[in-house]
Amino acid sequence: LDDLELKWSADVKGDLQNAGVEKEVLSLLQPHKKLKKLSIKCYGGQTFPTWVGDCSLKNLMFLEFEHCHKCTSLPALGQLPFLKALYVKGMDYVNKIGVEFYGENCSNAFPALEILRFEEMPELKEWNTYQANEKTGNFNCLRDLSVKKCPKLLGSLPNYLPCLEKLVIHDCQLLEVSVPKHSRLYEIEIVGCKRVRHDGSLDLCSIKKATLSNIKWFSCLKGLMLGLSQTEFLRVGGCRELPSLCHNGAGWLAQSSFLRNLEILNCSQLVSMGISIGEQKEEVQQMETLCSLEHLRIKHCEKLEKLSATMYNLTSLRELEIVKCPKLLSFSHDNLPLTLKGLVVKNCDNLKCLLDEDGMNISRRSLLSHLIIERCHSLASLSSTGDLPVKLQHLKIWSCPKLAYLSSSGYLPVGLKHLRIDTCQMLESIADSVHNNTCLESIFIARCEKIQYLPDGLDKLSHLQQLHIECFRNLVSVSRLPSTGLRVLHLSWCRILQALPNGLHCLTYLQELEISNCPCLLTFPEEGFPTNLTSLTISKPEILEGLIHWGFHKLTSLKRLAIYGGYSDGVMFPHEGKGMMLPCSLSKLAISDFPNVETLSSKGFQNLPFLECLSIVKLPKLKCLPGRDMLMSLLELYIHDCPLLKESCRRDEGKD
Repeated sequence: LDDLELKWSADVKGDLQNAGVEKEVLSLLQPHKKLKKLSIKCYGGQTFPTWVGDCSLKNLMFLEFEHCHKCTSLPALGQLPFLKALYVKGMDYVNKIGVEFYGENCSNAFPALEILRFEEMPELKEWNTYQANEKTGNFNCLRDLSVKKCPKLLGSLPNYLPCLEKLVIHDCQLLEVSVPKHSRLYEIEIVGCKRVRHDGSLDLCSIKKATLSNIKWFSCLKGLMLGLSQTEFLRVGGCRELPSLCHNGAGWLAQSSFLRNLEILNCSQLVSMGISIGEQKEEVQQMETLCSLEHLRIKHCEKLEKLSATMYNLTSLRELEIVKCPKLLSFSHDNLPLTLKGLVVKNCDNLKCLLDEDGMNISRRSLLSHLIIERCHSLASLSSTGDLPVKLQHLKIWSCPKLAYLSSSGYLPVGLKHLRIDTCQMLESIADSVHNNTCLESIFIARCEKIQYLPDGLDKLSHLQQLHIECFRNLVSVSRLPSTGLRVLHLSWCRILQALPNGLHCLTYLQELEISNCPCLLTFPEEGFPTNLTSLTISKPEILEGLIHWGFHKLTSLKRLAIYGGYSDGVMFPHEGKGMMLPCSLSKLAISDFPNVETLSSKGFQNLPFLECLSIVKLPKLKCLPGRDMLMSLLELYIHDCPLLKESCRRDEGKD
């Protein structure tokens, strides 16, 4: 046995007199000496028996204490020679980690420890690091140190950790964090502490990833920030003292020429990214030091009003994301570098015009290929000139209820590949024509109530693979579709759609077809459906009736069939009298909302050798299932809202 977990019931709210019993039980559970991994969870004693941490467990490499809520102290663990990972979580009454934690000989403690984590210790006030330095040799191999949710912890952390690569401090509001000396730090993550102390003589060039957030005295970080000269990822959050990205002369990003990813979160005083042209030249030069910045994310900055002219100098910027900045009104032509390829804007409630081009027509010069806009409730237009960026390949717009049009010209960018528009109630048209948009591969349009017609030229889209049309109140018809390439077609919740697209049977590449909840759709196409379908979903009685008459058996490749509320033809399914034969290729069948069906025909199910999943929902009169020998291949059976089946399907009792 190498791995042992001892876990008590999570309910340890009994009186303290039970703590002695629990300790006695744990004493009797002493494992053998060759154990390598030990976890103790929800233990209810106040202290641990002596064998926990005893040198007899010299082979122990992993040790975990979790939710031992009544414990008041940690056992002596420092002399375990091969211990590599120690996790301590949820010890509510431990208020001090003292010298006893290190064992009899406080020097050279934890000689092999690489990972140390303390978490959820609400009363912990002091950690005696026992002067960890070159002489004591404690924690000499520690690579990963994490302290989380210790809100009363004071003092300092170990200051000499020569192998430390990752330091994580979360929600230790009274702690003043010192960056350890002589470490190999690669990543620091400090969130929710009082202060970060930094000795200017420390070399921080090894740090490549840094998160600094919700630090009470953020102004004290300037020296530290200047030391992060080779950091590639930087996240700054919860800074109330930051009005601009380039604040105060040389600023806190002055040495950030290696920075590739920058995230700024919850900075309530941030008004501007960059500076205006009239400000000092050295601050313009500071923006130019961000010559390697590729990804910039700004989130929850409630006073951010603009991205100023100096943003144009970020010539390596490829992706920009702005989320929940309610005062942002628009971008101007000098905000965005021409090299920008991805722009994401979400929850900017006052954004009215995405790009105010001011006659510069940046749309024709921009390399922007991905544009995502979500929940911008005041957005009326994407560009003041009415043009979309000519290089655009992916366009997604969701929940922009005031957006009236995509392009004033009536045309989409020629290279567009993926178009997704959802919940834009004022949008009247996607485009006049898509004849030239032969690169389009997918179109998803939903909940655009004013659209009456889809653009002309859909049949010219030779690369179109998916077309989803959902929740249209006024869409009357769908024009002819491309006969090659289209693999997925969904038409659902189109209230006045009266006919399916012409030439539907010619879509020889079509594999997945859904036609559901279109109440005015009353006729089945005379030519039928494409015979190579693998998935079919329908919900109209008229469509099902036409399909039965045309012949289900012609769909020889069909694997998934779903029929919802579209069967009003008697008390039996499939209807034997009409010769309704389900395709023998079926592997999944779902039927729902058949109010009159009492029987599932055994004859209709007898030739389904590959059926693995059967779902039956809302058949209130259904009394029995087909015979067992009809469902020999079945692996999954779902039955819901079929009250008469309840008795017959009881485990070990019902006849089915």
